[in-house]
Amino acid sequence: MENKSLSKVKQQIEQSQIDAVKKLTAATLEHIAEKESVRNVLQEEIRILKHDVVDLKEGRLDRIVERHEVCDQAKSASAFTIRKDEASKTTNQWYIPYITTFNGSEQVINNSVAKMHTGGSYKLSDGTIKYI
Repeated sequence: MENKSLSKVKQQIEQSQIDAVKKLTAATLEHIAEKESVRNVLQEEIRILKHDVVDLKEGRLDRIVERHEVCDQAKSASAFTIRKDEASKTTNQWYIPYITTFNGSEQVINNSVAKMHTGGSYKLSDGTIKYI
């Protein structure tokens, strides 16, 4: 009789340990899923920002405007807002003015200026230097 009750106690202890491990594993998997979700959002934002840099370098502000119009995530991820100056009657694609807003100030630029002056070295706030 004593063996049966001892065996039953051992099984209960073992089962409680198994349940604890299952709960820990499930909680860990939940944390992984949350972090992966955040990572996926950040990766998409990085992809959008890289497209912005490429389009600036190529002098294709129209692509940035289109991306912002089509995708709300692109508009919110971007470091600046941009819109075409509809008042302009310029038809040459290189000189069509675009109005950019960055840190509360507006600036008018065109594709030609963006293409010619995007490249170069940039010192970032953390001290690293990036070359485009």
